[in-house]
Amino acid sequence: MNKLVIPKISEKSNFWMVRAGQAGKYYNDFRINGYVGVDTFGIEKQEIPENSKPDIKKIQETYRDSILEKLKKGLSEKELSRRGNGLRISAGRKAATLVTFRHEMKNGDFIITPAPRSQKYLLGFLTKSSDFSISHKRTDEEYHHSPFSEGKEVVWLKIIDFYDIPSDLKYVRHGNGSIFNISQFKDQLLPLYFSKYIYQDTLTVRLDVASKATHTSSEIYALQTVFEESKTDTSVDYIQKTKIASSGFVILTTVVYNADSILNILHALGIGTAITGVPIYVLKNLDKITNFVTTIRDWKRDQAKEDLEIEQLKLNNQATKLDNQKKREALSKTNSSSEISAENVREKLEISDKTVGNPIVPDISVFDSEGE
Repeated sequence: MNKLVIPKISEKSNFWMVRAGQAGKYYNDFRINGYVGVDTFGIEKQEIPENSKPDIKKIQETYRDSILEKLKKGLSEKELSRRGNGLRISAGRKAATLVTFRHEMKNGDFIITPAPRSQKYLLGFLTKSSDFSISHKRTDEEYHHSPFSEGKEVVWLKIIDFYDIPSDLKYVRHGNGSIFNISQFKDQLLPLYFSKYIYQDTLTVRLDVASKATHTSSEIYALQTVFEESKTDTSVDYIQKTKIASSGFVILTTVVYNADSILNILHALGIGTAITGVPIYVLKNLDKITNFVTTIRDWKRDQAKEDLEIEQLKLNNQATKLDNQKKREALSKTNSSSEISAENVREKLEISDKTVGNPIVPDISVFDSEGE
């Protein structure tokens, strides 16, 4: 039976750009072995008492002083005099990176890692990994092994092109630093991870527009007509972001209790089945690897979701379903104003709800064997 699983994103999740060493040297190591890491300089981790808030400033000062001592080691008095200020600045930067990696990045946070020359980007999220240890798998593909002693486990979701990165974030291609917080771009980044997701009690759907042709005003008007006529109620409204040029996208967002209006748009365009016959679920606790892998197994093999922590999404406006179905049927034939059917709109603009980039399906064999 068809089913739709929509991830629910925690408001506590942050987004981090994590570089894979100098010039992305360890990009393939991160990708193949499912982790991100940084140089810890052999500095012992500051343990935080349970249920207490860490004093980040104090911890950073402790790391800075320890790193500075290591940087000074072996230098002559003359070198120390000449380079002293630079060494302190360098130690401070390295300490800030270590504090972020050890004490601020948490399971459920999202990770972006650029490849060498920043032409490609890995997208994933951190999992709960208190017992994680870095290992370097043997593969047919040769790659540089990082020297890092500490790592955080990552489930890589996909690889995207530099072209897909939001324009406001393209500065990262030339930015400095091993790790930096890019959570201010969360609204622009989430549609790169998922074509459908729930965040802050709103549902967002990203429609891919693959056509590179120039489109007429009638075609654009017809698309907007599909959006309006597919509503379950005329009072329903949604936020729309559109970029239809040389291939692009449309992003639609509405409150969860009006989710059926946006999902009806997919059905009207012929890229989704009728929602009345498809169970819709919300996937919670995205940071739990077992839940995520089970979800991928369900999507891939159409198995039951008995192991998922999910809740069924109860859609609004059930009484309008029949009337709305009639609207969609009429719209799918011919739009009297534009004389372009919903089906033609989809074909001309090459619209789909496919995800951005190339998905990475994790190795689920270990999880399959656990249940045998």
